[in-house]
Amino acid sequence: MTGAAKLPDFFGLVSAAEGDMRRVYDHAFLIHDHLSHAGTLTEEEQGALVWPAGDLLKAGWNLREHCDAMYEAARLYRAADRPKPPSVAAAIDPSKLSIEQMFALFNALGTVGDVMDGLLCQPRFKSRHNLNEAGEMLDQLRDVVSDAREAIRRDVASRPSGEGDASRRVFFAAEEWTDGSCEPGRAIEGLIAALGGMGKAVAK
Repeated sequence: MTGAAKLPDFFGLVSAAEGDMRRVYDHAFLIHDHLSHAGTLTEEEQGALVWPAGDLLKAGWNLREHCDAMYEAARLYRAADRPKPPSVAAAIDPSKLSIEQMFALFNALGTVGDVMDGLLCQPRFKSRHNLNEAGEMLDQLRDVVSDAREAIRRDVASRPSGEGDASRRVFFAAEEWTDGSCEPGRAIEGLIAALGGMGKAVAK
């Protein structure tokens, strides 16, 4: 997790979930109490049960969202508390590579990362909903691979616009803006700007 990422308000999430749990209990009790005397309910009293029943459904949905958010918060806190992965500087030094070599290494590391992702999904690296200790270590290695690929991409972006095969530079520009984490509008604008600069360099 990057240092800029903001950790969620765990206390706020738990407090919101607790409030919804109280609503679920109160409304369930109210509905049960009324339905236990269903034979004596008037039409007006029956209609009055619609509101707590609907609110009960809404509170249940909120609880589900709060639980999902708490799981994610726990994952982020755990990730923030983990030791930093080993530096990639000793193993990967993009400055020594040509753009063609970086392209080959970038793709190779992508394959390695995909294999590691598959391994992390296996039961032998799991402990209930979380990774076990072996899985945590493997996940740290996965972070090293991701950091190495990002170091390569940044190095390509920092090189003079006329260096290397233009198609490779287009590939790395696309990787920056189409990695799935950027909003579509910004991604299109960024990619157009990057490709426009490359087009001018090729035209010269």
